[in-house]
Amino acid sequence: MAVGHFLFQDDKTSCGGVITEGMSDHMHFGRLQACEEHSVTCGRHPGLFKIMGGLPDDFIHGRRIAGTLHSRSTCPCRAEFIPSIYTDTYEFILQQSKGGNNSADPDNPVNVGPPVFAKSCLRPVGCTDSGTHEEP
Repeated sequence: MAVGHFLFQDDKTSCGGVITEGMSDHMHFGRLQACEEHSVTCGRHPGLFKIMGGLPDDFIHGRRIAGTLHSRSTCPCRAEFIPSIYTDTYEFILQQSKGGNNSADPDNPVNVGPPVFAKSCLRPVGCTDSGTHEEP
């Protein structure tokens, strides 16, 4: 069993960023509850990024609640979050497969979309496609 911490607005990231928003109607310990897709800054790269991932069975207005075991930043660092409130925790039991290894839930497969072929002017030859395959 693993113990995680819920995340809130103004909690820090491992790269020096900060969670910049939270659910305005869900306040705990005087702080706004953070959920997936809320904005976060990065301590190394400019711009706003998002919280990706959240607790599998806990939602607020259709968004998964952000927690230290399930959430990361979408910044280039893929930073973890540092909780500011250590008394607000949740427990997560890692389910073992028959082989004894952790595995993804077969009832909820990951949806992998079609390949994306981006155009780029950063290539040395100029603006060309980034591959030899036909675009979808």
